[in-house]
Amino acid sequence: MTQGIGQDFRHALRHLRAHPGYGAAVVLTLALAIGGVTAVFTLADPLLFKPLPYPNADRIVRLGASSDVGRTMMYYADYLWLTQGTASFEAVAQFSGPEHTGTLHEDDPPETDVLVYAVPPTFLDLFGVQPAIGRGFEPHEHVPAGARVALITHGLWQRAFGGSAAALGKSLKLHGPGGATFDVIGVLPRDFVFPDFVNRAPGVLIPGRDDLADAARPNVMASPFALLKRGVSREQAAIEIQRAFDEVRRDNPAMSVRRSPVITPLKDALFTRVRKPLLTLLALTFLVMLLAFANITHLILARIAARRGEIATRQALGGSRWRTGRLLFVESAALAFLGLAGALLAGRITLDAILGLLPRGAHVYRAIDVGLDARVFLLACGLTLVGLMLFGGVPALKAVRADVRGGLQHQSSRSTSRWGMSSLVFAQTATAIAVLVAALLVAANFSRLANADLGYDPEGVSTAYLTLPRTAVGDQARAERASTELRRRIAEFVGRPVALGSGIPGMHLVIGLGRVDWPKERRMVTSAFPVSTEFRDVFRLRLAAGRWFSAEEGMSAQPLVVVDARTAMLLWPGQNPIGQLARDSEGIERRVIGVVEPLKTSLAGTRFQQSTAFVPLRKTWRAPLTTMWRGRITPAMRAELRRFARELEPQGRLSISELNLVDRQLGQPRFLATLLGSLAAVAGLLTLIGLYGVVSHNAVRRTREVGIRIALGADRGAIARLVVMQTLMPAILGMALGLAISVWWTETIRSLLVGIEPHDWRVFASSAVALLAIVGLASWLPARRATRIDPMIALRAE
Repeated sequence: MTQGIGQDFRHALRHLRAHPGYGAAVVLTLALAIGGVTAVFTLADPLLFKPLPYPNADRIVRLGASSDVGRTMMYYADYLWLTQGTASFEAVAQFSGPEHTGTLHEDDPPETDVLVYAVPPTFLDLFGVQPAIGRGFEPHEHVPAGARVALITHGLWQRAFGGSAAALGKSLKLHGPGGATFDVIGVLPRDFVFPDFVNRAPGVLIPGRDDLADAARPNVMASPFALLKRGVSREQAAIEIQRAFDEVRRDNPAMSVRRSPVITPLKDALFTRVRKPLLTLLALTFLVMLLAFANITHLILARIAARRGEIATRQALGGSRWRTGRLLFVESAALAFLGLAGALLAGRITLDAILGLLPRGAHVYRAIDVGLDARVFLLACGLTLVGLMLFGGVPALKAVRADVRGGLQHQSSRSTSRWGMSSLVFAQTATAIAVLVAALLVAANFSRLANADLGYDPEGVSTAYLTLPRTAVGDQARAERASTELRRRIAEFVGRPVALGSGIPGMHLVIGLGRVDWPKERRMVTSAFPVSTEFRDVFRLRLAAGRWFSAEEGMSAQPLVVVDARTAMLLWPGQNPIGQLARDSEGIERRVIGVVEPLKTSLAGTRFQQSTAFVPLRKTWRAPLTTMWRGRITPAMRAELRRFARELEPQGRLSISELNLVDRQLGQPRFLATLLGSLAAVAGLLTLIGLYGVVSHNAVRRTREVGIRIALGADRGAIARLVVMQTLMPAILGMALGLAISVWWTETIRSLLVGIEPHDWRVFASSAVALLAIVGLASWLPARRATRIDPMIALRAE
């Protein structure tokens, strides 16, 4: 038996050598189809399917809060209350940072900055992490005057110390703003994953030091992790957290917002934003793979049909049907084996391409290493086996059941072939339309977001922000000096308006005077941003009524406000908003002096009304403000500003970047649109190739019939239309099924869409028209070629 299979395998290789084009087409199609699935699965596996790399991952949660204005973080006071010991948690911890940033060498580019995060004493225990080399932090190192020690990641250990154990006790010096020197006391394990949805993991962990003064500040927030005690449910823990909220609210009048606890499992907290996109990509790559399997099945059927004389001769000379079927199956298995090897290579290349497309500014988790591991290999093997059963088993079974006499006379069963052709067309179009609908929905969504009128122009705006050292937080004079001096220095460089402002609202406008009975379901959140006069020019705001702040008003604490048109319409419908009064969250009544056109500060959907307002800068500076100007950042400018910042605040950290607000918010939609657009193009190409192959094979099989029709005077155009209609009918039925399925399954991607419904009839109609055009082209070309044949040549060929 084994010897027979080996002989069949050698025969299969000889057959493939004799027909390299046929073998290459099957192997390449199989490699691309399975490689695409394995690439997406490789990316999704550690995020969605594998358990997190922590010993007690199922008991680790992230804590937050919700209020009438939506989901938010906890106060720092809540966090400190929980760290004093609870009946629900074994440990509570949160990280802060980056506390420092810098490069290993002075000439390294800023993109290679090493990020330094501070962690509390319970952090390593909570996540079950122990240093692979050296020791962890001691309690006395977490006090304000503690030693400057650090744990470094495995990657930084390799880069900075060449992986030498002698790194322990060595000093790690970071160059650049915020740079510092730490003594290395340990190296974290290779598989350590920092628990945050970031695109780049930190390189250094240092002891965190709590500032008890932050407990009294309502603007200091926390988003801690907690390890549930065994047997404690999230519902039980929520009761204890609610007690903490109530006590903090009672002891701190400034923290008067009523809140409810939100407890989220760690995996959901990290990966909720990427789960739906990845599952969508995975489902669509599976559909494209099924299309490829259908094409391969037909290609092998066509090849077997061309060999029907050989197969019939084998059986007429005494070969058993089992022996013939096994030979054909082994030939398909050889193709599958070669396709599997190609799929692993194609999967690696595709994965690298996908990682290169991941948006840097969007919340896409890139800290987990991905690679083709045993799970991915087993998946590829399993998919190859499923495909082999389809494109190996079905054609082999069909071949051995064929009539021997008909094969010797080069005849075939017309009814069976027509049914098989119709089934393939039906399956291909049903699958292709499902891919096209999803891809066009995401592409239309991206186009709508990219072309949305924001009411301002953020493109080309650059920003700089100087963070003060922790010891200087709350020093108003120091914060004002840092902001104004940095602004002055930048103005010398650019020679155009430079604004000061805050990307974080300085306050909120309350619903409005006399409108305290606003319905909860129509709750409006108006974020009021403190800005200087130049802000309007930098962002090119369009004034709809009234005026903007004067230069003096922009730097003052006058109770003025400029609102956008959406705010004006909602607060004072049918009235002139100029001169109206609005109360802010600090109880100050502000007079409206101007209205700008409606602003869209977020491209994501929200259940709250989006509205924006601007107030003058106040002289009571709480923290340094962001400096903003229109223009690109040159290397010389970056270097000079970093030098100036070191002179201004030696322990500060200067962040310079181009705003790219739209790019950051459109990063994930663009990523999805690119990948799904690529999948749609592949699906369309596979459909075109597959249908062309089906119709061409059918036309060749009916050569004698077409020749007779033409010889008897039939119109060539009518014959071509008949061939096209025989393809269009099962294609239309397949599209109907695919559209019906799409109505159901596109509802699952509703959360990925903003401003467009998952059942948008224009998208469904466009998909149907596009696929009909593909089907028509794929069937018309071979039909046209078939009707041009000389009938005498066709009859002689048969």
